[in-house]
Amino acid sequence: MGILLCCERKYESDIIAKNTSSFNIKQSIYESNNKDKIICIVNNVNSLDNNKTGKTMASGDSSQLKKKLSCSTEHHVWEGFSKRPSPQEHYVKVQALGIGAYGKVFKVKNIHTSQFRALKVIDKNIESKLTLNQISDELKLLKNLDHPNIIQVYESFEDDLHFFIVSELCGEGDLLTKLNKVQHFTECQAKYIIKQILSALAYIHNKNIVHCDIKLENIMVEETIQDVENKQINFEVKLIDFGCARFLIANQSKKMTEIVGTSLYLAPEVISGDHDEKCDIWSVGIILYTLLTSEYPFSGCNDKDIFEKILKGDINYNNEGLNKVSSEGIKLLKKLLTVDSKQRISARDALHDIWFTLTHDVVVHERLLKVKSSTKEFMKILINHEKEYNFQHLVKLYFTHNFCCKENLHKLRDVFKYIDADEDGKISREDLQSYYKSEDDNLSHKCDIENIIRLIDFKGEGFIEYEEFIEATFDIKAVLNEQNLEATYTLIDADNRNFIFLEEIVDYFILGKKIGQTIKKEYIDELLLEGLDSEEEIDFEKFKACIISLCSRKRRYS
Repeated sequence: MGILLCCERKYESDIIAKNTSSFNIKQSIYESNNKDKIICIVNNVNSLDNNKTGKTMASGDSSQLKKKLSCSTEHHVWEGFSKRPSPQEHYVKVQALGIGAYGKVFKVKNIHTSQFRALKVIDKNIESKLTLNQISDELKLLKNLDHPNIIQVYESFEDDLHFFIVSELCGEGDLLTKLNKVQHFTECQAKYIIKQILSALAYIHNKNIVHCDIKLENIMVEETIQDVENKQINFEVKLIDFGCARFLIANQSKKMTEIVGTSLYLAPEVISGDHDEKCDIWSVGIILYTLLTSEYPFSGCNDKDIFEKILKGDINYNNEGLNKVSSEGIKLLKKLLTVDSKQRISARDALHDIWFTLTHDVVVHERLLKVKSSTKEFMKILINHEKEYNFQHLVKLYFTHNFCCKENLHKLRDVFKYIDADEDGKISREDLQSYYKSEDDNLSHKCDIENIIRLIDFKGEGFIEYEEFIEATFDIKAVLNEQNLEATYTLIDADNRNFIFLEEIVDYFILGKKIGQTIKKEYIDELLLEGLDSEEEIDFEKFKACIISLCSRKRRYS
């Protein structure tokens, strides 16, 4: 299950899927979508007695599974979802974007803010309660990922019949659709796309998360960027669909045995049943090959033929589409598609491959110059950033996350990426040191890097994540307007009483976050400092005054 568009999934028994086989992408991209089945093991499936081997369940077993698990969702509280009436109160449907295995995706417009989003509507009448758990697990995982090239979830709620997940809208479709339109990508375009995918993978692999289903359909095109003469273009992309993702458990073998993924992208070790995060790297190699040639590297009459070729690493590097690719590009492609996973390059090492330093990309170069000129402005903001109260930080993060316009967000995204020298999706001490030494000696003597990280790193991880950077550098006053405040108040006042209570405010902003009663009391105390009473009925004007005051308040201690 993915937050955005996803292919049909089916449970199979021993071998994967029907024929997803070879075809020329130029001729039959859309035909492949209906044939391409996905193997997907739900997160807790190994606890079932009939599935200790790690194989997927046959589709015919679903009725027995349904009885065994007592799948009724009635009165069940699903973590991460708030109870709320129909989304029609807050969103207007613009158009249908696609249909997945468990729901439909729509482009919607927020009535209150005019922001466009993607709305996933998931029917609760699904065969398996495990599938519903999987949806909840994917949502929790996505809400804890914070990277400029990973899709963002804005809110999630449910009624008696459906789950609703509101996420970032990538209005240009997936990479498969884009490839169908352009027929093939240049080496510079492919390089820019692959680097973004590798950055996202380096980030999740560092968290011991394996995506397990990297493919063209799971890479969404967020934005097309052009040079000043509009002669060259490139693409900003986002990774989606963490429904098959797995956690690698520390201090264990760090290997998985489930066969999970899409057959054309499966790594040899996945077929063999013993794999780790390197399976994602193989899939990136498949994508790179396909972007450059408009063909998948493996072909055959059926999956068995394809799997045999995958296991042998039988790849045609003499394909016509690779003739104009640099030798460095071919070398990296081979590193990505190395059959022995132990010898295969990691995402982090691939990011530093020499291929990414070669060939001049006009689009990227022009953007780099723009970003470089504006980065100093934001670095001064970081230096002058003051310590925030905990709940104050949470509220500011919410308004920035939900109401910052695309134009401002893209500007801050580009600055973040520019400072993130090793491109692993977070700003470390080394990244800041590198920036100040190479770019701005005038600021370097004023800069206390340890203090910057201490003030902005609310998670205490020793580095600055993407949204922490956005919140610290964005002018919150730009989104604390009547419209956005009223939209937020309306969401808190779900029963349309025209008043809310202090604790409801806290509960709304902490939704999906596990906190203890001590921390919750601390949050309530922060609001009490704004003149609210714990028992009073708070109307919109009081709420507005409270939030504006809270977001502008400065701490008297660090």
